[in-house]
Amino acid sequence: MLETNRYKQNSNIMIGTLPNEASVIHLLMGIDFAGTKESLLQTARNYFENEFNKKYSSVAEDAIKFYFTGVDGVDASVAALSLFGDLGFHCPSNIFAHNLAKSNKVFRYVFAYDAPMIFNFSCEHLSPCHGSDIFFFFGNFLSNSSDIEVSDDWIRLISEFVKGNTEIWPPYYVTKSDFVVPFYKDYRGPNYTKSIKVGHRNIQCEFWKSAVVNIA
Repeated sequence: MLETNRYKQNSNIMIGTLPNEASVIHLLMGIDFAGTKESLLQTARNYFENEFNKKYSSVAEDAIKFYFTGVDGVDASVAALSLFGDLGFHCPSNIFAHNLAKSNKVFRYVFAYDAPMIFNFSCEHLSPCHGSDIFFFFGNFLSNSSDIEVSDDWIRLISEFVKGNTEIWPPYYVTKSDFVVPFYKDYRGPNYTKSIKVGHRNIQCEFWKSAVVNIA
């Protein structure tokens, strides 16, 4: 799609992720992110060898250096979650947002509200996790007044977007020199005042972009 430029033009597009997207990989593939550092390193190596092929082994070693250098214990679990989350969700989302922004208004967000643990299965080290935002999108199964307030605010923002309101937060901005400024909303609730940021996981995604180009 990106190679042929066959995608929407002159539209408003919203793209979002959550901090711990790798939790869904745990559910679908049975990967244990709570193991020792050595077991997590082997998990990364096995993933690249089994899901792709052995020519990606050098990428696995580079990724291990990038994510695991200087970390241990719980931090190693967070590193593994980050590796798989970036590879499978954050960086592909950024790539789509970057390309679509050249002919559309792209509104990027990260739903980072610290949802209660009841929603965050396998997310004790990095939250919220994949799917935790669903309850807030629809306002279901929420009893805590703070959570209900967040849900009401989030539904309001999404509803405004659907109605065509492009002032909800700054979209990606393309300069006259064709440089894309990747604004995004770091959503942590209605009272979080520093929510507009630039470049979600940009350094990590530059790593993956370089790694993929070098083996293509």
